[in-house]
Amino acid sequence: PFGHSGEEALDELMADYGGFNHNLQGLRIVDLLEEHYPEFPGLNLTWEVREGIVRHTSSYDESVSSEGFSADKLPSLETQVVDIADEIAYNNHDIDDGLASGLLDEPELRKVKLWARADREVGLRYKKLKLQLKKYQIIRLLIDWQVTDLLKETERRIKEEKVQSVDDCRSSKHRLVVFSKEMEALRLPLKDFLMENLYQNYRVVRMAGKAKRFIAELFELYLDNPQALPGETNLRIKKGENTRRVICDYIAGMTDRCALDEYKKLFDPYEKV
Repeated sequence: PFGHSGEEALDELMADYGGFNHNLQGLRIVDLLEEHYPEFPGLNLTWEVREGIVRHTSSYDESVSSEGFSADKLPSLETQVVDIADEIAYNNHDIDDGLASGLLDEPELRKVKLWARADREVGLRYKKLKLQLKKYQIIRLLIDWQVTDLLKETERRIKEEKVQSVDDCRSSKHRLVVFSKEMEALRLPLKDFLMENLYQNYRVVRMAGKAKRFIAELFELYLDNPQALPGETNLRIKKGENTRRVICDYIAGMTDRCALDEYKKLFDPYEKV
């Protein structure tokens, strides 16, 4: 829960017990925690899909090595596509959320070259468009431009490096699924704008600190009294699994809303449990 703030909180709480990394946790979920087959744990996913989970890389996430997965070579093209698709999605949806919440100011956003260019293009296509609809069309256009550029640049690099196989892809010196230099230069000021005006906004920073406290207090309560955990989760501890890791798994599987509701149930005397 609570995105990267939640991840940092769990990593601090598990510092002396193997830490917490959400790539490794994702692999742990599909390999061990999910139960769909009587013969074995996990989801029985292919090696390639599992590699995509553990080797996920972004501005905030580093690819990690795990048993059977080396970080020495580049991941598959599919993994590289997922990494970039993730970045396109969260950047553009964060703009949408930032504007909707009032944390971002649209006139200030127009000072960013890429947004201003899309704003002008939408203005030429649609006259007298409502602000809400215009925002959606600008974001739609930004996604279109980035995806189109990504496809062209990736195709160019594959041809230039004469990639014919998976081994060729993994042995490449540089990632193949990337934006052109021109698009990357346009995207950077937008990413900087989001960092300064959204991710480092005092309201977001306050919420991040509050989220860490929620998780830490939940964790310590479960640690002091594992009986407060649901039956199946508590049973894992009784069978001998590490108490901290079981609690970590349980909290990591929560949504933001679930974590907040759980906190209220356990700490608010007027809330039904």
